[in-house]
Amino acid sequence: GNRLRIEHPKVWNKVKKDWDRTFSEAPIKYDVKLTIKDYGTTGGSK
Repeated sequence: GNRLRIEHPKVWNKVKKDWDRTFSEAPIKYDVKLTIKDYGTTGGSK
């Protein structure tokens, strides 16, 4: 909310009362990149 309040104060004033609901319904886009540097098992069998 802080970034929205600072960068878009007019929008913030409209949504601040219901911020938790508004934020929970906001679409979130993400991209994950993963690099495995080592693989295998640890420990041994008994």
